[in-house]
Amino acid sequence: MSDKSAISQEQFEEIERYLLGEMNPEERVQFEGKLGADTKLQEELLIQQKLQAAIELDAWRESLDKRAKTRSLRPIWKYGIAASIIVLLGFAVWIGFQESTPDTSDLYAAYFYPDPGLPIPMSSTDTYQFDEGMVSYKEEKYEDALDLWKQLLENTPTDTVLYYSAMAELNLGNAKLAAQKLEQLIANPSGEFYSKSLWYRSLIYLHEGDLKNAQALLQQLPTDNSRRNELLAKIQEQLKASE
Repeated sequence: MSDKSAISQEQFEEIERYLLGEMNPEERVQFEGKLGADTKLQEELLIQQKLQAAIELDAWRESLDKRAKTRSLRPIWKYGIAASIIVLLGFAVWIGFQESTPDTSDLYAAYFYPDPGLPIPMSSTDTYQFDEGMVSYKEEKYEDALDLWKQLLENTPTDTVLYYSAMAELNLGNAKLAAQKLEQLIANPSGEFYSKSLWYRSLIYLHEGDLKNAQALLQQLPTDNSRRNELLAKIQEQLKASE
């Protein structure tokens, strides 16, 4: 259960407005700036996201139940034996799938947090194209951001452009494209975005169900990172359970 005492009522209301899409673009950017510097706020946001997803799932299931009840009933005795066989076969396949494939979607959802982006300077000419893309990124217009950064990636692919284009791809659900960019950054351990790239690349492995590669990348992160340690422990539990 969410511990509201860990944050103020004002912060809780901000989270609620953020999730409901009631913030204007300026408020949203300011709130995301707070998120980047406040781990408690990040944790509370994740909790509220899960609660909202659970409520939406319950509503969806209830809708399905109502729809099923309104359908006219058909005689099923002719198909009883065949249906029983299909159900049993399906159940056996499902059991086999569950035993052989660890469910990593919950872990991915629990630990994935979109990078809020960089602060945007009020006046800048040297990085105008990147800054314009960052405005779109912060407004969650990820395709627009990628369009604005496309030329920069082709001509001057700095680590910053590469990393945030990877984040835009990931937020669009293009995990493979994001992974390709993150791997370029991981190849440079002294780079500014090395640790972040390790984290997000490991989450992509997790999303794909590849626990071992996710574990290998997380082990390269500093051991004083609490979220890294938590996730590694949970991955180890799932690996043991699947043996």
